[in-house]
Amino acid sequence: MTKLSKASLQSYVSRDTKRRLDDYVARKKSKSKSAVVEAALIAYLEDATDTDLLYRRLDRQSRSLARISRDQELLSEAFAVFVKLWFAHTPRVAEAEREAAQHFAAGRYIQFVDHVAQQFAGGERFIDDLVSDLPVTANDTLTPSQRSSTQQGETHDR
Repeated sequence: MTKLSKASLQSYVSRDTKRRLDDYVARKKSKSKSAVVEAALIAYLEDATDTDLLYRRLDRQSRSLARISRDQELLSEAFAVFVKLWFAHTPRVAEAEREAAQHFAAGRYIQFVDHVAQQFAGGERFIDDLVSDLPVTANDTLTPSQRSSTQQGETHDR
């Protein structure tokens, strides 16, 4: 901006406020008093209050928690399905073969842990395969009873 496009403003502030402004400008050598006051007035007039900023941050946190909750539910269900299938298709081990089976299982477990560590280090996530096309919606943050009451309300409105 050119000097001609700016207007002069004279206002009165407390001595403490003036001292704080002077201290601030002294620390921020690249800013003038006018620039600091103008930035503060713009922020004040735009109503970008701390409360609004906190609400935005809380909203982001709520969406993040909703995604985490959804992911945790998906992983829990996937694990439950795996365990059911594993029990259904894995025969019991005879007592005579149990020690050899435990040794073999320990080796396979180490292979499994190594594979998971490699996948994790490479940035590949199982959850990404499951939910890559499922957006988090407002409905995802509702409890099952709230979802059913919302859906019932929608059917009555039609």
